Amino acid sequence: LVRRREIVPRMPRIEGHSARYEVLGPGALSVYWRIARGVELRLLANLCHRPLEMAAPTAGRILLREGEPETRGALAPWTVCWSLRDFAR
Repeated sequence: LVRRREIVPRMPRIEGHSARYEVLGPGALSVYWRIARGVELRLLANLCHRPLEMAAPTAGRILLREGEPETRGALAPWTVCWSLRDFAR
């Protein structure tokens, strides 16, 4: 439902070569896709058994989270979060 409602309609507006990723730690990564008009789709995943200390918590509107919410600058183990951030606002 989230994919159909939030992600699929934006896919045609994802610009070519707009994805980037960052390895945040063992089993943890962040992937960003730039969408036209200053919107960014982000996947944040901690696929490790330990919390991940983060300098920048999830920004923007959370679309889907599997796992525990962030606490005190840390992403819980086994957590995946999709979010949208609008830089135009």
